[in-house]
Amino acid sequence: MNTTIIGSGSPNYNPERVSAGVLITQGDTKILVDMGDGVSRNLNKLGINTRKLDALLFTHHHLDHNADFSVLFSRVLLGRGETLIAGPKQTKAYVDSNLSLYAEDLNYRLGKTNRTLKQREKHLTVNELKGGDSFTFNGIKISTLSVPHTIETLAFRFDYKSQSVVISGDLSSGPGFAEFAKDANCLIMDSGGMIMNNGKNKKAPKRTSGKSKTHAHLNIRESSQIAAQANVDKLVYTHFKRGQINEKASLEIINKKYQGEVIFSTDLMPLECANTAQKK
Repeated sequence: MNTTIIGSGSPNYNPERVSAGVLITQGDTKILVDMGDGVSRNLNKLGINTRKLDALLFTHHHLDHNADFSVLFSRVLLGRGETLIAGPKQTKAYVDSNLSLYAEDLNYRLGKTNRTLKQREKHLTVNELKGGDSFTFNGIKISTLSVPHTIETLAFRFDYKSQSVVISGDLSSGPGFAEFAKDANCLIMDSGGMIMNNGKNKKAPKRTSGKSKTHAHLNIRESSQIAAQANVDKLVYTHFKRGQINEKASLEIINKKYQGEVIFSTDLMPLECANTAQKK
């Protein structure tokens, strides 16, 4: 099972990073988790035939995680394979709205090969998932966990033989997450609170007895503690805002909790997520 960071950025425009996307491949199976702005272009840079994507999964429905769906959805419909589309609530509505909006265009394009949209829809499976759901897809076990964010959000875990990869999605805290990510080879984690070269980083929110502000992302003290508790081989940060990461200052904080390998991911980065580290 191979894992590639397709997009490592955030909602804001970044000339060096496109928005969120991770590609999981095993043999001929290609699973794309999130498809923010620019993900389609980066897949093309890798020579990926987007008509042959087998599954499109959403952690949640924020634009930086789903903006390229329409482009990629049209590509798989113009292909000839079976496609799974799955994510939290609103996934079916999102798919249906695209089918309705682009029906005329898709029928025109499919008509060039004597096909119709109705025929292609028979090869689509659309599932809405809840935290705790799990299923097997082409030999890969896929598990989910509901994580706290500003809208309903899922983390995903992929297990194939002795390999395991966990994608956190966006999250503000980690109840139950360490157990979900237990002994994973790679934990691909929200980079909230990363120290940038302006020297700022996000501190843990203060807990009050009254109403408190809804926090969208955890910070690196919290994420590194989760990684340590989960005993993961590699902690891979993604979802970076614009600017240059101060890796030295960030690692000083991260390594207080987590002593494993830390990776600050970049677009198009392949990850080594095999069982190479000795478990404690």
